[in-house]
Amino acid sequence: MKGRILDFDYYNNRAVIGFETSFADTYDKYYGKDVNIEIKLWRTKRSLAANRYMWVLVDKIAAETRQIKDDVYKEAIKEIGGVSDVFLMIDEAVERFCESWSAQGLGWQTEIAGSRDGKTNVIAYYGSSTFTTDQMTQLIENLIFEAEQLGIDTDTPDKQAWWEAVQQEAREREQANRKS
Repeated sequence: MKGRILDFDYYNNRAVIGFETSFADTYDKYYGKDVNIEIKLWRTKRSLAANRYMWVLVDKIAAETRQIKDDVYKEAIKEIGGVSDVFLMIDEAVERFCESWSAQGLGWQTEIAGSRDGKTNVIAYYGSSTFTTDQMTQLIENLIFEAEQLGIDTDTPDKQAWWEAVQQEAREREQANRKS
């Protein structure tokens, strides 16, 4: 649920938070009860139009290059900055960690980045379902570039839908920034 911290009363240790959508049902359900609250910065997730267009591009690239579609997708993810973490772990934990990480979805993949003295660095990539709008835009732009280099026509109805979604998200961000 998206909200904005509006005020804080230091004396009573109370925060005032405004919500973008109705909070009435949640309030009625949990009033007077202890709840778990997590506050983190809001981020716009990638749109379904972006996801659809990304898969159109992946499919076209895979067909043109005779690659497996999943492999095209996985390699494209590795080219995006900010969508991986590096974990240092004991060698005995690597196999189980990699299996568990990869079980979360197709884009969730790992690479061994070096091992020494019984410890291994593992790069763990997040799937595109977790990407921000900016990360998804970068992924799609990279795929468009690759497709165009292969002579693939990228101007499709899906591209138009994606572009309209990107423009709408930019307008919404601009409006939110004006309210700040």
